[in-house]
Amino acid sequence: MKARLRAVLVHGLAGEGAWWEPLLSELDSLNIEPRCPRLPSLADRGPEAWVEAVLEEAGAGPAIVVGHSLGAAVAVRAALARPGAFADVALLACPPVFDGFLPAAPEGSGLSATALARVARFLWETARRSVSLSGAVIHFVGDRDPFVPLEQARRLPFPLVSISDADHELNRSPAFLRAFAEHLASSACGVDHLDPAARYRCLARRFSWPAESVTLGDDAPAPARLDVEVTTRCQLACRRCARTLLIPAAGPVDMGWELFGRVLEQAEFARELLFVGLGEPLLHPEIDRMVAAAAERGIVTRLVTNGLLADPARLEVLAAEGLAEVTFSIDAVDPVLFRRLRGGASATRVLDHFRRIPPGLRRSFFVTLSRDNVGELPGLIDLAAEEGLPVLPVTDVNFAENQPCSLHAAHADDALTEALRHARERGVLLLTPRFHDVGEAPRHFRLCVARLPGDISGRAGRHRSCLAPWRIAVVGADGAVTPCNCAPRHALGSLGAEPLAAIWNGPALRRWRAAVRSGSSAPCLSCPRY
Repeated sequence: MKARLRAVLVHGLAGEGAWWEPLLSELDSLNIEPRCPRLPSLADRGPEAWVEAVLEEAGAGPAIVVGHSLGAAVAVRAALARPGAFADVALLACPPVFDGFLPAAPEGSGLSATALARVARFLWETARRSVSLSGAVIHFVGDRDPFVPLEQARRLPFPLVSISDADHELNRSPAFLRAFAEHLASSACGVDHLDPAARYRCLARRFSWPAESVTLGDDAPAPARLDVEVTTRCQLACRRCARTLLIPAAGPVDMGWELFGRVLEQAEFARELLFVGLGEPLLHPEIDRMVAAAAERGIVTRLVTNGLLADPARLEVLAAEGLAEVTFSIDAVDPVLFRRLRGGASATRVLDHFRRIPPGLRRSFFVTLSRDNVGELPGLIDLAAEEGLPVLPVTDVNFAENQPCSLHAAHADDALTEALRHARERGVLLLTPRFHDVGEAPRHFRLCVARLPGDISGRAGRHRSCLAPWRIAVVGADGAVTPCNCAPRHALGSLGAEPLAAIWNGPALRRWRAAVRSGSSAPCLSCPRY
């Protein structure tokens, strides 16, 4: 039987143990034992004495530390003083340095200027040392906090969760209580130490998805992103690719320079451009010029490649033209399986290119999983860890033609459970495909982290997360506009016949959005992004 997880709760400068009462029901629902150490008076001793009390209360066995305000700084120092003592560190409105000014004494505290000076020095030292804190740390801050404004909270090097309409007293915010419980239930610490039934109940009660938190209509604002297919040519015939499965053989098509210029001109509000599609972008003879033209307009440019042509010299040129990031599609590390999945491609060549990506270029790779290669996932996680990549995007196969070999059909939960455990051990987060399509991805980042096998292999059966038809304009090499990359056969207009604005909120794409929302879009029902 698992030892019960303890939570050491540290109140703020003017607080007391009763401050934590609103959180106790959340802790109880997760079967977490609360501990509120007796903290010595600051009139005689500095906050360092609070650190000693926290470490004494932590004892042996699994524990987390949760601190509010000054108590959050104490939690940081306790975790620094005893590395590995706490499986999770949750900070609530942790103050940064006071920029040389003393904090005001809480009313009725009777603290002297000397005591406040000790507090200020403690906070300054904590902020200075905080960069050395490793492990699982999260920082909750109310967006109306007068003492720890968001712009100051961002000075601390911890993942930040902003709580809407909350002030310094986060214990009075229902939104914070929900976010706090979700964090405990879905964190690596929770997976390792909490009862699964309690975790699932919490997540089922609290979870919300990006597409459920915004109002979606048939119309959409101007697209924020362009997905541009500059060529249909490719050296490979990958087994699970839409180019192999869905598109009939035809002559190769390269997007002309005039058409590409029209795309840039007509998508004036786009902030990023992804070179992606059924072909290999590096085969286009003018890809360097295209990258430069987009970068000159202030558009962030990224490129997805199979890696065969992405040698360091080639990528150096693209980086000089303004390419911000390159993403490799890698589905296996075993050379034999790689060759089988990729129609004869060399894993050695692709992996060598990936390991030698120029340091000035952001890099990533993603994995398309099926029952053919789910056993490769631990090796791919190792590759991400060895290359210093903190996240690895993974997806089950889409398209109806692929479903018989999907993880969903193969019931691959055992293999995925082991892979998720391995990812935690290696310090790599597995991201679900929702990360590519949800709005405000950084804000919804936690919703895109795979915690359970179903996050990767599951099918929603209803619209929950995908916002691609509302925010991404997908343009093919021939100028055809499709609703998303997962529906390459469904052209809803052509830039050769009408401008992008007319297509974007034209009748065909408006009908597609309505079908997505209602669950009647057949291509979406087999898609893991839906």
